[in-house]
Amino acid sequence: MQTVIRTVISVALLVLVAAPAAAQKAELGIGFALQNQSWNGCCGSGLTIDFARTVSSTETRSVAILVDFSWQTHTIEGFEEQDYPIVGGVRLKFLRNRRVSLFVQGAAGAMPWKDNDPDDGTDFVFGGGGGIQIRLSERLDAKVQGDLFADLDRGDWYRYGRVLFAGVYRFGAR
Repeated sequence: MQTVIRTVISVALLVLVAAPAAAQKAELGIGFALQNQSWNGCCGSGLTIDFARTVSSTETRSVAILVDFSWQTHTIEGFEEQDYPIVGGVRLKFLRNRRVSLFVQGAAGAMPWKDNDPDDGTDFVFGGGGGIQIRLSERLDAKVQGDLFADLDRGDWYRYGRVLFAGVYRFGAR
């Protein structure tokens, strides 16, 4: 688990320093996520952190690379599972200079998990989603996002959906 956290921080720092400070446009989102899984029919909740750095933009659109990390806990009838998905991908934002902007994204990565059976593993995950981002101030936005992921666990495919409610801090050049 510590390796996963170190990897997230390292990737975010590398993305941040990949361009001169004056040219950087980035967003850090922190929020609450609800997750529904097909393998146990249950819902989970937890914290999600995402970091997106703009690599290309026009007046109305932008393309960003992103890293997304979550801590999710699922409990059903005495069974408890913790998931720690970390994914990276691309986000396309539309109407980026408006008070309300829309985005879509695609991502892939790994989901380390453990439960109280005791059992653990690391699954391959990929998927995408989108959402709406509302500017609250010069630097702060609110975001609602929905995602659908496919999960490969020991040769079997599952799915999970996620709804995220987050605050987004925007930094760098405008």
